Amino acid sequence: MTHFGFIKSRAVSLFSRTASRERRLENTRKSLARKILDRFVLEKMEDRWLPTVTALPLGSNGIFIQMTADNDEVYLTRTGGSGSDNITINSTSGALGSFSNITGIIVQDFGVTPRTGQQLVFQSGSVGNFVSTVSSCSIEVINVSSRIDGSITVTGSAAQLEGSVSGSRAASISLNSSSLSVVAPQLSIGSLTATSSTLTLTSALQSGTSISAVNSCISISGIIAPDFSQTSITANGGTFSVINTPSLIRL
Repeated sequence: MTHFGFIKSRAVSLFSRTASRERRLENTRKSLARKILDRFVLEKMEDRWLPTVTALPLGSNGIFIQMTADNDEVYLTRTGGSGSDNITINSTSGALGSFSNITGIIVQDFGVTPRTGQQLVFQSGSVGNFVSTVSSCSIEVINVSSRIDGSITVTGSAAQLEGSVSGSRAASISLNSSSLSVVAPQLSIGSLTATSSTLTLTSALQSGTSISAVNSCISISGIIAPDFSQTSITANGGTFSVINTPSLIRL
């Protein structure tokens, strides 16, 4: 064999071994890839459920309650406290825990887009009177079935105030750039203030309510023979109307 032939033969041999190693490496890589892929395909993902209602501490004496889905409901029960509230919170997402020494409560529709049918309930059977200030933003229904000495501020989209439990009370309700329909025949309201808002009374109020409105629309609609002789209504700007209500109303 000539020297050139030997070199050529040697080169072919080296090339064959290199190609063989490359094929083996490629087969090994494919095998590993298949094993990894099979593992990912066969491994079941863990099921996780995220609550649509959450309650978070806000500073040392506050609670921030967020609702993110349609028809979310939150139930507040006062369990005690002196100068503040000890509160247990339940919801359509389950129990949200107990909070102590609370003086401020913020409840807000926190959906990516505005949600509907959300409700905030102050439970009957609470111990003593709520003293916290309450801010409700874009919650459709506020149900007062207990006694609240603190103020309630309503902002955002239209809301309805309910109160059908005898002896229930809200000391002060403020309406700011919003709309509130009051359907609360058993609810005693100390003062009701509306600013740049719409206030509609569709049920008789317990006597003694003071209503003050600035640049707002007040409407009394469909109430059968209520006696407003102990209720004072002061309006500065805006409109006042009595709709579909018998003439037995006395202002």
